[in-house]
Amino acid sequence: MSTSCSGPILLPVSVKPPKATDLQVSIGDYTVYISKYQARYIDSIHRGMIPIFYEDF
Repeated sequence: MSTSCSGPILLPVSVKPPKATDLQVSIGDYTVYISKYQARYIDSIHRGMIPIFYEDF
Protein backbone atom coordinates (compact mmCIF):
# COMPACT_ATOMS: atom_id res chain seq x y z
CA MET A 1 0.00 0.00 0.00
CA SER A 2 1.10 3.57 -0.49
CA THR A 3 -0.14 7.02 0.39
CA SER A 4 -1.75 9.14 -2.29
CA CYS A 5 -1.03 12.69 -3.43
CA SER A 6 -4.70 13.49 -2.66
CA GLY A 7 -4.11 12.92 1.04
CA PRO A 8 -3.22 10.24 3.56
CA ILE A 9 -5.22 7.40 2.06
CA LEU A 10 -3.85 3.94 1.39
CA LEU A 11 -3.95 2.57 -2.13
CA PRO A 12 -2.56 -0.70 -3.53
CA VAL A 13 0.82 -0.29 -5.24
CA SER A 14 -0.84 -1.63 -8.39
CA VAL A 15 -2.89 1.60 -8.46
CA LYS A 16 -0.28 4.04 -7.12
CA PRO A 17 3.29 2.70 -7.37
CA PRO A 18 5.79 3.86 -4.71
CA LYS A 19 8.46 6.44 -5.53
CA ALA A 20 12.14 6.06 -4.74
CA THR A 21 11.78 8.86 -2.17
CA ASP A 22 8.90 7.19 -0.25
CA LEU A 23 9.60 5.94 3.26
CA GLN A 24 8.99 2.22 3.81
CA VAL A 25 7.16 1.04 6.94
CA SER A 26 6.82 -2.68 7.61
CA ILE A 27 3.52 -3.71 9.17
CA GLY A 28 3.38 -7.47 9.69
CA ASP A 29 3.75 -9.08 6.28
CA TYR A 30 3.04 -5.81 4.47
CA THR A 31 5.05 -2.76 3.47
CA VAL A 32 3.44 0.68 3.45
CA TYR A 33 5.13 3.36 1.35
CA ILE A 34 4.66 6.87 2.75
CA SER A 35 5.44 10.03 0.85
CA LYS A 36 8.29 11.89 2.49
CA TYR A 37 6.14 15.02 2.22
CA GLN A 38 3.21 13.47 4.11
CA ALA A 39 5.23 11.55 6.71
CA ARG A 40 5.47 14.51 9.11
CA TYR A 41 1.66 14.81 9.20
CA ILE A 42 0.82 11.12 9.71
CA ASP A 43 0.66 10.08 13.37
CA SER A 44 -0.75 6.61 12.79
CA ILE A 45 -1.64 4.21 10.02
CA HIS A 46 -5.13 2.77 10.41
CA ARG A 47 -7.98 1.06 8.56
CA GLY A 48 -9.81 4.37 8.16
CA MET A 49 -7.18 5.37 5.60
CA ILE A 50 -8.41 2.70 3.16
CA PRO A 51 -11.08 4.02 0.76
CA ILE A 52 -14.43 2.21 1.01
CA PHE A 53 -14.03 0.60 -2.41
CA TYR A 54 -10.76 -1.12 -1.30
CA GLU A 55 -11.90 -2.42 2.09
CA ASP A 56 -11.77 -6.02 0.87
CA PHE A 57 -7.95 -5.87 0.87
